[in-house]
Amino acid sequence: MQQVARHYKVDAPLPSAWRSAAIRRGTFHASDGHVLLGLGDPVTVTLPALSSGQTSAAVAEVLAGIEFLEGAGLRSPPRIHAALPFHPDAPGIGYLSPIQVHADADGFLVTLIGHDLDELDRLDEALESLSEADPPVVLPTLVALEQVPSSSRYEQMVRTALEQMGHGGLDKVVLSRSVVIDADADLDPVAVIDRMLEREPTCTLFSLPAPGSRFVGASPELLIMRRGRQIRSHPLAGTIARTEDDLTGLVQSLKNSEEHRLVVEDLATRLHGLVEHLEVPLTPEVVTLRAVCHLGTEISGVIRSGGPTALDLLAAIHPTPAIGGVPTRRAVDLIGELEPSDRGLFGGAVGWADEAGDGDWVLGIRGALLAGSTAVVRAGAGIVRGSEPPDEARETRIKLLSILDALAPGCAALL
Repeated sequence: MQQVARHYKVDAPLPSAWRSAAIRRGTFHASDGHVLLGLGDPVTVTLPALSSGQTSAAVAEVLAGIEFLEGAGLRSPPRIHAALPFHPDAPGIGYLSPIQVHADADGFLVTLIGHDLDELDRLDEALESLSEADPPVVLPTLVALEQVPSSSRYEQMVRTALEQMGHGGLDKVVLSRSVVIDADADLDPVAVIDRMLEREPTCTLFSLPAPGSRFVGASPELLIMRRGRQIRSHPLAGTIARTEDDLTGLVQSLKNSEEHRLVVEDLATRLHGLVEHLEVPLTPEVVTLRAVCHLGTEISGVIRSGGPTALDLLAAIHPTPAIGGVPTRRAVDLIGELEPSDRGLFGGAVGWADEAGDGDWVLGIRGALLAGSTAVVRAGAGIVRGSEPPDEARETRIKLLSILDALAPGCAALL
């Protein structure tokens, strides 16, 4: 049955209860002062794997059948929010929410999607029924923490990868490890997001349903953004702990510079055939976060008219060497051999897409899978020739702590 949509604009701040409801039960994406919410029971769509080349067409098919009834001058296109896994051959999950909200500093625009006018009226009522009083947000106390694998076992994984590089055919691989924590009370996604926002205000915040859990995070890395013909990507690779001499140490590090170069060159090569024009700065910048500093290069470009969608571009670059390695297939295979568990959504792509082909997709890192009082977090490090196993294990610890600190106090003492 064809769906219909209408929307209205409100020149007022976004109600905090709507934001909290989206973070706890719906979909939430916030970056650059723009907040996208999905409320109500969404239509869940199984999306073809990125490697199939059919992901964009599947999203377009879902969105093409929505007809606007009114408010064409205010048109805010319906969007599908999605979480796509790390492995390019694995299917993703898309969510088409019946109540979609786009907010910025000037106010917010609500788009209602249903099968008839009566259903749209019920969605109006659903918005009005949201309580203005948020439940109290408290941080639980950590009860237990398990590392998978341990730091020493991770160092052995790095040594194995370096041996593989010594045989040729592999220039870089990103190896990750995870931590499972148990708290004395349920972990509230709103509390987690608020603490992540406090600590990493420049990152993209997200909250999405996942099978048996909720995937929340504050990603520092833009995989691809498309607005009309303009595209942008901001890969990060090369990391050190944030200290007083971090800028000099990071810029002068041959190991980090090589790691970053491999990422940027590979990404630019994949994008060149899809764009009319591509700007790739010769020198990276330093991106400073709360616990670490990264080397980053902001790539921008212009696609041809009617060119690839954001999802098409994502399919061409995912997984980037910033999360997989060089060459991609060999690195992905080695990750599967060495890491003790499947990454799932960690290291995948989180974002949204609309019918016009625009979208924002960030790397699914610096996040957590929340399930009641349990959470799983994951972090990785890029391994290249010259990597030192203890240094790489230390890097994963710093990244893990930057996430764990937003979940429950006391994690640092146990990691």
